[in-house]
Amino acid sequence: MVLCCGAEPPQRTEIRESVSRPRSAALPLGVVLRGSRALSAWFVCAVALAAVACPAASEPDVAIQSEGEGNHVTATLVDGLSVIDVRSERGIGSARVERRAGDLSGPLALQLGLRGLEELRFAYADVRVTASLGNGPDGVLQQSVVLGAEASAAERPIGPDSPYWLAVTRAGESIRVEVPRDFRERRVRSFSISWVDFFR
Repeated sequence: MVLCCGAEPPQRTEIRESVSRPRSAALPLGVVLRGSRALSAWFVCAVALAAVACPAASEPDVAIQSEGEGNHVTATLVDGLSVIDVRSERGIGSARVERRAGDLSGPLALQLGLRGLEELRFAYADVRVTASLGNGPDGVLQQSVVLGAEASAAERPIGPDSPYWLAVTRAGESIRVEVPRDFRERRVRSFSISWVDFFR
């Protein structure tokens, strides 16, 4: 095709004729079927994309009792991961979490809305783990454990290779804590936590 300057391009009358029909004329059956198939395929793709973009979230079957003014502790289940979210206005408090049915052996993490972590205590069965995270991006993480229900039980320091170790990391303006390996293996039904923020 050759276009001349100042000349109008030729009209594509063949396209207008192919799509222009009297209002009373019905579309051929093949066109209707192809259109419905395309619409169905588009709907399936839209649902799939929505499922990927918005992971399924629900509430795990747990009972939570929190103590301390201004403390809000909630539980959310996202893609099989139970997240216990702690929001503390004064930076100090405690909570007890108990599964109503079954155990807590599945993936579980704590999301602490704290600016610092002077002390975190995680207790279950006859195990008490204490963790402290220093201020700053390179804060030192120190942990210890007490085994036994007796008050005279000895406290000893632990490292990342310990089955009682809490994996603590900073996540934006909050602190993420993954429960110990021993906790999941024991298949317990409840645990308690207490926290103290540096900036309380």
